[in-house]
Amino acid sequence: MATKKDKPSNAEQKELKEQSAINQNIASSLEQQRSELPYKDVEQGFQSTLDKTENSNPIIMGSNIYNVESGERARTYDNDSQGGGGVLVFLLLVALVVMFIVGIMGANTNKMQVMGKINGNAVAPYGESVKLNYVADKSMTSNGKEEVVWYVNEKEMQRKPITDKNAYSYNLTKANVGSNKVKVTVGKKVYSNYDVKIDKPILKVKVKDMAYEYGSEMPKIEYDINGLVDGDKKDIVSLINKNVPTNSVGVYRTNSYALLGSTNKYNTVVEQGVISVMPKELKVENVICKEYDGSNTLKVDNFKLVGVKEGDEVCAECDQLYFEDKNVGNKKISTYNIKLTGKNAGNYYLCNELCGEIKPKAIALNGIKAKNKMYDTNTKAELAGLGQLEGVVDGDILAIGDISANFETNAVGKGKNIKVDNITLIGKDKDNYRFENYPSAKADIFESVEYGKAVPSRRVA
Repeated sequence: MATKKDKPSNAEQKELKEQSAINQNIASSLEQQRSELPYKDVEQGFQSTLDKTENSNPIIMGSNIYNVESGERARTYDNDSQGGGGVLVFLLLVALVVMFIVGIMGANTNKMQVMGKINGNAVAPYGESVKLNYVADKSMTSNGKEEVVWYVNEKEMQRKPITDKNAYSYNLTKANVGSNKVKVTVGKKVYSNYDVKIDKPILKVKVKDMAYEYGSEMPKIEYDINGLVDGDKKDIVSLINKNVPTNSVGVYRTNSYALLGSTNKYNTVVEQGVISVMPKELKVENVICKEYDGSNTLKVDNFKLVGVKEGDEVCAECDQLYFEDKNVGNKKISTYNIKLTGKNAGNYYLCNELCGEIKPKAIALNGIKAKNKMYDTNTKAELAGLGQLEGVVDGDILAIGDISANFETNAVGKGKNIKVDNITLIGKDKDNYRFENYPSAKADIFESVEYGKAVPSRRVA
């Protein structure tokens, strides 16, 4: 039969405390090496035992288990003879575990006990080099024969000896757009992973400004491209232009977007352009002409416009036109007071180079008289009076300067017809008039003595 034991003596308690210290050291050692244990079931199983030991610090002593901290008996075995054997079993188990751990550590002496991280830009623009650095923990150990290898997306990019100071940095160039998986290995073990995101290059498409006349066909929209990389050509971009309501004069923004075909390599930014629809010029088909009247104005009932788009409603209204001056000649006409009206008038403007003509005014000369003359072999007639001008505008300065007239024949006769050949006008406004018909007169030609002799009667007409 088992009997209860008394509380351990001071010597026994001292032994228990020393054994507890040993257990704690073993547990600490195991905790440091947990990440290196390849067999998780062994690690977890032994750890379970350690956890129990750490929580209550029990130590087997003879056939009893005592809590060192409380000094109380936790359990009593029925067989006192098995107490010493229990301690030996426990110590043997501990020794075996320690030997197993040492064996694992010895088997891994060729592997670096390395932890660390990769530093560098996690996000970078396309085409820029990204410098990455691998920083190892200070606890790093090595046999000096390992190689540091950098991988990008599982492709080896750099391999250098661990003793090379450049082995711990790598310049990431020509990376793929999107996420790039970077990995560093030392020996054959992965010690750090890192993601580098490469943004898509920005492709800028600038739509060119354009202008065209109302009523004409809109020209093809043109554009410039900036930001192509890797030798890409402009033809990878197609510009799609949505309809812009350009059915009247005005300034409009283009509504375009870019298509990249089969590639999704770029982020596109489209800078829209400006479409300017310009007014269409109209011309007046009317022959604008008037007879000189001393003024520079002309009343017009209506205009016939040339250039109006079919179906548009537009006409010109004006109370009167203004020549540049009142005098005869081809003159410019001001259009400032000509107003275009109608539903579509805003899409047009009138040509500002409107011209017209002022023609000379026809006047008459009345009341001229001719003198009789003696036969002198010629037909020249002499006028007794210059007559009176009719049709001259009030206020104009105009007078007869000279009149040339001739008998129809030089023969002697009575009441012979005299024809005016030319009338010369004088005065400031002389160029604004004309004679539509010259006046006529009558006079006699008498017989005369030519060199002292009478002219034969046969000479009488």
